[in-house]
Amino acid sequence: FLELSRPYLREWGDDWVQKAPRRFVYYDRYQTELFPGQDRKIVILSEVLASPCTIGYEELQDLIVTRVNGIAIHGLDDLAAATRKPLAGFHKIEFQDPPREIYLDAQDVIAREAWLMKTYGLPALRR
Repeated sequence: FLELSRPYLREWGDDWVQKAPRRFVYYDRYQTELFPGQDRKIVILSEVLASPCTIGYEELQDLIVTRVNGIAIHGLDDLAAATRKPLAGFHKIEFQDPPREIYLDAQDVIAREAWLMKTYGLPALRR
């Protein structure tokens, strides 16, 4: 998960305005007008790290996150807070576009944290 930013868009190269997903370019350009007077960020599921708890979700990428566990997401702080409140033992992640929602077993996610860090060489799972 990450917040939509210009550095992220530049990952598509020098011609990112043409190569990045159109909706991301639009939100980058008009975010201030779309959310006037709000310190709101667009949160994106950029990609899924393949693991036993994400089977079936490996192909998901570049999805705008709208809610997690019933909590509206307006930045990474909201996402972090929402993941501390699973619903009936599951994390329900809702997106703007299909698939509209996915579910992850909250205990399985916690149990796999060390495995994810080791497998993918991650110094931390959150920053």
